[in-house]
Amino acid sequence: RPFLKEFTRLSVSTRPGRPSPEAAYLLSWVLNSLGFARQDSAWRCGEQVVEAGFTEDGAPYEPVAAVEFYSPSHTLRFGVVAANGNDPGRQTICVGETPGDTELLSDEMVVEYRRRTFEQFLPETIRLFEEPHYFAHE
Repeated sequence: RPFLKEFTRLSVSTRPGRPSPEAAYLLSWVLNSLGFARQDSAWRCGEQVVEAGFTEDGAPYEPVAAVEFYSPSHTLRFGVVAANGNDPGRQTICVGETPGDTELLSDEMVVEYRRRTFEQFLPETIRLFEEPHYFAHE
């Protein structure tokens, strides 16, 4: 929880070329769930300002490869296909050894009935998808 008050950038790694709709929805969901609202190109929650966007990383068939939170002193990476580990200033947490987690996220995009959460994040998801902001791969 203390790290969530320190991070300054959030990146969702997605397929090359254009972010997947799943990546845009995930980015919107994470930011809104943490209480951030978009103001121009930045996201704000109280005094905290976060830059958010996408990184081209992963295979063309992977809609989401990872979610990374960056602070001046630490990076926290949740990767679909990754090994758990800690390096100085970097922690990696695997969220799935197989594409099963990616498939689950894709399934979340299928809306069979009206869902308030989906509808709440949909306008920002569309905006993120239509006007993607890419970070250089690090």
